[in-house]
Amino acid sequence: PAYPATEPMDAEQRRLAEDFNAQVATGKIAFESVPCLCGAERFVLIARYDRYRIRQDSVICAKCGLIQSMPRLTESAYRDFYGSDLYRRLYNPQVLRLDADGFEAMVRVRSYRFEFVRTAPEGPKIRKVLELGCGGRTAIGYEPSPGLVSLGRSFGLDLRQGWIEDIDEGGFDLIV
Repeated sequence: PAYPATEPMDAEQRRLAEDFNAQVATGKIAFESVPCLCGAERFVLIARYDRYRIRQDSVICAKCGLIQSMPRLTESAYRDFYGSDLYRRLYNPQVLRLDADGFEAMVRVRSYRFEFVRTAPEGPKIRKVLELGCGGRTAIGYEPSPGLVSLGRSFGLDLRQGWIEDIDEGGFDLIV
């Protein structure tokens, strides 16, 4: 099929996208349809593929205008996709190969998040931060990707592999 995306991809990324799409076509990767967050069930199709040629419908809710994937991966399929490093290898493979300088550059690019929190009215009171899906510097981070957990730990970050329900501690001032 012709893809409208122009995102540059290397041979490995193309292979991963083709493999994923083949599994979607055979039903090995499960999808589900659910109502929009506003409760509506009517959507207008925007695109059939994402920018990396993954077969995933993007739709807009006819009631509230929320853009979303629908049908979407089931919870189990989401866990498999993000927890296996497939997502990272497909969408941004170079991040798994960062050296210390590259990691610091990535942190600097995202420093606007820290500045936003630091200058917020409650900013000075924030002492303990939890970040989910954290590829960057934080007090404690939970990340489904084993590769990113390993990378972050190699830079001295306190990262744990898991999802929100895997958090076994409390008392956070900010959750990202």
